[in-house]
Amino acid sequence: MRRPDAAQLSRATVALALVLVFFTACAGLPAMGNSAARVSPKSAPAADLLPALADAVQIESGKPGPRVAIVGGIHWDESSGIAAAEALPAWLSGRLACGTVMVVAVANPLAAASRSGPSGLDLNRLFPGGEGSSSPEAVRARDLFAALRGYDLVLDLHEEGLAWLESDRPTLVTNAQSAAIALAALEGSDGEGKGLSEAGFAFTGGAPHGSLNHELGQVGTAAVTIEVPARLPLPERLELQTMAVTALLSALGLLSP
Repeated sequence: MRRPDAAQLSRATVALALVLVFFTACAGLPAMGNSAARVSPKSAPAADLLPALADAVQIESGKPGPRVAIVGGIHWDESSGIAAAEALPAWLSGRLACGTVMVVAVANPLAAASRSGPSGLDLNRLFPGGEGSSSPEAVRARDLFAALRGYDLVLDLHEEGLAWLESDRPTLVTNAQSAAIALAALEGSDGEGKGLSEAGFAFTGGAPHGSLNHELGQVGTAAVTIEVPARLPLPERLELQTMAVTALLSALGLLSP
């Protein structure tokens, strides 16, 4: 898979992303060196779908704004995504300027310390519902997808290894609805000149069919898959995961300056 950086994103792709996004995140709050990115507003998930997110932690700002879901552990053997998701609720508490962030640290409890579940199936190729399969993984895919599609933005935390042709760079993988958000995050900084581009992040589309990212895009939900190199030590992977989540939330204006 070819992995262009932000500078290589075509004008046509940016234009398409900007057409597809309408909802201003938090009016009056600056993003990371850019005007706040936008997402399309979604209705809240129905109450009967929330059991799929029974282990979720929700952080409320008390002010209107986008609803963001952060998901780790779709592949349970990708430990940095789980570690980052577990640490985020405490870090976000008191830092949200508006909106709501919901965190699921282990989205696939069926895969005990492995990539696949008890049936040997990859959950991240079964969305939106496993094509009628009755396997435990397919049921989990249906429940998760039904709950997550109602969020304004979904961040899916992963590690990239030999399955990718280029595994030497952390990468934001977007769908059409999230491309402008990811570009804003890549072009931003934390006020000290530090940002995702300086950390070596690349930017691409083309998530696989059946993945959460791709299938959410098919129903109009913005999603970004954060891929960090599996070859790095865990502290470095964790730092990259946290950096990317922070940049994306800041690009939407959700975090206090």
